[in-house]
This record gives sequence, structure tokens and C-alpha cells, in this order.
Amino acid sequence: MLDERYRLDEELGAGGGGAVYRARHLGLDKDVAVKLLLDEHAGDPALKRRFEREARATAALSHPHIVGMSDFGIADGRPYLVMELLQGTDLYEYLAQHKPLPVATALAIAEQTLEALAYAHEQGLVHRDLKPQNIYMQAVSGREIHVRVLDFGLAKFVDADRKTIGPALTQSGMVLGTPAYMSPEQIGASARVDARADVYSLGILLYEMLAGERPFGGSPMDIARQHLMQPLPKVTAARPKLEHGAALEAVLARATAKEPAARFANASEMLEALRALYPDARMSGGSVMTRRASLGGALEMPKNAPPRAGGASGLRVAVPAAALALGGLLFWMFAGPKTEESGGDRPKAVAQQAAPTPAPTAATAASADEAPTAETQARTDTTAAERALADPWAQGIPAALEPIVSRLDRGRDISSRMEAKLRSHHRSESDARALLLLGRAYVARGWRPDGLEKYLEAYEADPAMRGDPHMLEDLIGLAAHSATGRTARTALQEIYGPSALPALRERLKSADLARSDRATYERLLQTLQAAQKSVR
Repeated sequence: MLDERYRLDEELGAGGGGAVYRARHLGLDKDVAVKLLLDEHAGDPALKRRFEREARATAALSHPHIVGMSDFGIADGRPYLVMELLQGTDLYEYLAQHKPLPVATALAIAEQTLEALAYAHEQGLVHRDLKPQNIYMQAVSGREIHVRVLDFGLAKFVDADRKTIGPALTQSGMVLGTPAYMSPEQIGASARVDARADVYSLGILLYEMLAGERPFGGSPMDIARQHLMQPLPKVTAARPKLEHGAALEAVLARATAKEPAARFANASEMLEALRALYPDARMSGGSVMTRRASLGGALEMPKNAPPRAGGASGLRVAVPAAALALGGLLFWMFAGPKTEESGGDRPKAVAQQAAPTPAPTAATAASADEAPTAETQARTDTTAAERALADPWAQGIPAALEPIVSRLDRGRDISSRMEAKLRSHHRSESDARALLLLGRAYVARGWRPDGLEKYLEAYEADPAMRGDPHMLEDLIGLAAHSATGRTARTALQEIYGPSALPALRERLKSADLARSDRATYERLLQTLQAAQKSVR
């Protein structure tokens, strides 16, 4: 028994100082996975802090491709995590039987993993320990999988505006991670580890899935040296007939560049590059909360594959960097010209957006020698609000976007091909309305940070996009959500100002608002009303 609530029934795996058990939540009568610090490490304060770090990191994330955590506690001095119990296999076990993977399979796994990482990067989190054991493949149906990223125990916040989730877990000059997939800056124990380290690890993983073998081998020291000195081998050498081989080589080379500044800035950029390269290799349709990638064939799980949750296997090291015997090389690699610490993976700050065109006031609407009456003031305020919220769709919907608008109007999700069409339309036509539709689709799916980002991109590209009624309604909804609240509230104030008051008052009329949401909206209402008075 654990904490008088969980009955530990079966050990599913162990590693990294912890063990994972199938357990029964007695209160809910439900099977869960419990990750518990091993007895021999119960007195290790560093491992205890690492468990706490994993708990806080995972609890802060809510995404369909990240394993969900439901509880965290300490029982008899031993920290534990409670997570959902997954059925399927990890990528390590799957590769052992199926490598190299079909291109569509490898891209599907990479895409879903990148989606999870992109979300984490937007929250200011870096995984730092991507490896096949931490990529879990749930069996959804005979021909589909659903990827879940596990084990954020080595994660750290890189957003300077956020509070860190715990003290540094390693001393200066210590290497933390899994050698086969570590970025050069991790091997060098650099303090400049950000989202680009995850990009590097994903590039190594994608190479392994396609080539059927890891790019670098040998002892841990040999592997570290190759990560630091040797470029990624050509995947086409192992797979000469690979579709779009040359272009894929370029994507992999950029993802695994030795200098972080030469890589994709974050997972979102790498994801866009792969989607542009293989637009037809992705799934078509399905709600975001059950987003799946077609494998073009049945997913064959290893026999008797146990349920899993949390990363509990695979070699992870924390060793002095000096032991790598690469002092001079590390100095050359990491003491040279410094690159910007931020990988460009932070969400766009609303304050950096183009300032909205001020709404006309009564003073400019009335003649210079005529003081506005109350009636004139009210009429002018109404006109100003209408002008500020002119619907960008009023002049008609482009033919290329009509099917997508129709689908969203019917409450349906859009397909991957439609997403690609929206991006292409935005690039070729400079039409920010495509970004509005992406934002609307992502919010409807439950991808709130993604949706908020697209709405802000649309406004940045063309301030007239603020007139889209769905954007205003969605921003009001996002203003009460923990993951997007601060940014969404700032956006409402800076993009809409008092013109958002009518929609906000309508939201407050809802009888089923949670008490905390109502309080948030009332504070926002007061802020906007104060702004309205100051303008008058």
C-alpha cells in the first residue's frame, strides 16, 4: 500500500533511480501507473528534487501527446508520481523489431513528438532527455498509433520571465542526459541549454528511425566525441531510395547542427519544415484530442508488451564533463563567440505586436467648434467600436478557404491537408485570414497556446484581423485559462480595449461560469471600463 490510497500490484520497469508500478487507486477503483523512488535512493536529496521537478513539470503540461499526471506525494520519505496507465510499447522496443521504419511511420512518430515538444517549448519547458524509451506508442486501433512523450524529469524552464521549477540538480561541470541522443551543449555541460537541445535529440531519433541504426556508436566517450566533432552521417547512405532524400538530409543536418544558433529555433520550426517536405504523409482528420498518425500498416506490438507510464529504462548518466577527456575541444566548441541564450522558442509577447489603430474619439468625430453632447458621444463610441471591429470576412471568403470555413462553421475539425493549405495560402497570398482559421481550429481542438499564438500572428500580420468575431470570443475564453490567461488578457486590453466590453458582458451573463472564471472576467471588465473612462 502507498499513502493509504494506492495498491501497488506489479512492477512494470525500473531505471534512473525509480521504478514504475501498475497500481490501483482504491478511492476511484481505477488502474494507474505509479513512479516511486527506489529504496536505495530514498536518502538522495538530488533524486528527490528530480522527482519533484518531474512532478511540477508534468503537472504544468496538458497536451494529447504528453502523458498526464494526476497526483504527487511523499510516503515514508519516498516521493512518488501518479500517471495514467498506457497500453502499447515504447519506441525502443518497437525499433528493436521493425527498424528501419517506413517513411510514413517515422514521420508520424516525429510529427506527434514535435507537437508535444512545441507545446512544452511554448510553456518555457525543455525536455532534455529525449530517447526512444521516452516516446511511447499507444495502440489506438489496428492501423493507428498515438504518441505520448514521457519523463520530464530533466526538464527545466528556460523562459526568463517564469519562475524556475526547482534548483539546479547538477553541479557545475556535470553532464545530465542520455549520451546517444545528447546535444553538444549538454555534453559540454553548458548553461545555454534551451529548446534547440530537444531539436537536436529529435533529429538523432528521426535519423535512427529512418536509417535503422544510431548515427554514432561506441563507448559513451566515443559517442560524446562524435556528437561534438562529427556531422550527422547521410541517411541516404543507409537508404539510397529515400523519397525527397536530399531535402530530408538538409532538414536533418539543420536539426543536428553542432552550434545551437544554426538549428531550428524550436520544435515548431522543425515541425513546419517536415510538414512542408512531406505534406501527403500525414493523417487526414480526427479531433486534436485523439489525433493519430496513419502508419500505412498494422502496428505490431511486441508480445505481452506491458503497460507503461513515465520513463523508467535506458542509460542516463550524470558524470563529470572532465571525464570525457575533451577539455580543449570543449573550450573550442563552447568558449567561442556566444550565441543568444534564448532559442527563439518563447511565445510572442503581445507588447511586441503592432499597436492597434486608436479608435476615433468624440473629439475627432465632432467639429472643432462644437462640444460633443451625450448623444453624440454615445453615437461616436458605437461607430468607433464598429470601425475597430470591422469583420475581415465581410467582403467575402476566398474560394480556397470556403471549404475550411464551412467545416469550422459546422463544428468540424480540419484535416492536416487543410492546415497545409492554410499555411500555403497565407504565404502565397499574404492573407492573414488563413492564420485566423488556424487559430480558430486549434482553440476548438483544445490546443489553447497554439490557437492564441496563431491569433496573435494574424493580428501582427494585419491589425484588421481583430474584427474577426471568433478571435474576440476565443480570446475571452482563453483569458480565463491558466495556460493562456495572462497573455490573452493582455491581448484583449492592447488589441481591443473598451471595444471588447460588449462581448465580455455577454460572457458574464452565462449562468454556468465557474466562480474563478467569473472573477477573472469581472476584473478584466473593470480594467477595460477604466480604460474607457480614461479615453473619454
